[in-house]
Amino acid sequence: MKNEVFSQRLKNARLMNGMTQDEVVAALGETLSKNALSRYERGEMMPRYNILLALARVFSVQLEYFFRPFTVEVRNVDYRTKMELPSMEREKLRLEVISLMERRLETEQLLGLKQRFTNPLQDFPAVTTSADAEKAAAKLREAWQLGQHGLVNIYGILEHFGIKVVEISAHEAFDGMSATINQGIPLIVVNAEMTVERKRFTVLHETAHLLITFDPTLEQKKIESLCNIFAGTLLVPAAILKELIGAPREQISLQELIHIKNQFGISIQALVYRAARLNYISQATVDRFKYEIQSNIKEEGLGGYYGKEVADRFEQLVVRAYHSQRITRSKAAELLGVEEKDLPESIDKHW
Repeated sequence: MKNEVFSQRLKNARLMNGMTQDEVVAALGETLSKNALSRYERGEMMPRYNILLALARVFSVQLEYFFRPFTVEVRNVDYRTKMELPSMEREKLRLEVISLMERRLETEQLLGLKQRFTNPLQDFPAVTTSADAEKAAAKLREAWQLGQHGLVNIYGILEHFGIKVVEISAHEAFDGMSATINQGIPLIVVNAEMTVERKRFTVLHETAHLLITFDPTLEQKKIESLCNIFAGTLLVPAAILKELIGAPREQISLQELIHIKNQFGISIQALVYRAARLNYISQATVDRFKYEIQSNIKEEGLGGYYGKEVADRFEQLVVRAYHSQRITRSKAAELLGVEEKDLPESIDKHW
């Protein structure tokens, strides 16, 4: 059993680093042969201690990683990508999520935290139309008592209501994904390399996939469109957007859109398309905008959300466990996936 866990962990570590067996052997010089590495991954033999240390260094993992029992199963994985994501990248992403959630759930267990999640839209009728998506977003705002203002700290809101949110630096084609872990714990993963506005929109888009029941006759493209509407509605409800731009408008200035982007944390592109769908601006305005924005899709130099989104709940829990004497300093480093010497100095300060 020990060999079985080690062999799978070793292979997972290699895949998470995007390395072939040949590349691992090259990284270790003459210390390890490809045949030996293959036998390790098949569970046919165990490496000597010095080889084990070398492998841990190459993969940037703690030694304990290789022998940690498997405690997380990821199900219902649904990727959102700009283009086809290579299969190796999908597997790498899946394994990184599993590794992170294993450590997070262990921390929560050490703190005695219970998993709690109730879908506030579980009794909401199947969504078919744009109007349905708007109503679903309004229902969620009501259920979670979010009011009618802009949303601050969306990650924190979702975590508060039992949806785990993590950021992972991933391939540029990857935006986000929704999934469930173990006994139905909802999880959202967002690409850490995106702009904060894109992260906010993506995490709410994935929330729609987790919470909403869609008409089974709908095509996937339509479902994605409805999820976008749901996300846009949560970020800027129709009544607020109408008041902000004084709709209807034949044209609208870039500076007005930048002000809304800065305050509500939604991209200018998402704003324009939302305003057009609600008939707050003309199609001619949208066409002119598309022509102008195509050379600056990332909206560089066009404002930025005044707030920020940080997926730091896991780190907070580890620090709490450390200062509650539930774990040692070295265990805190192990859970966070860093060397003990790389822990921030502030982790030891307390009053």
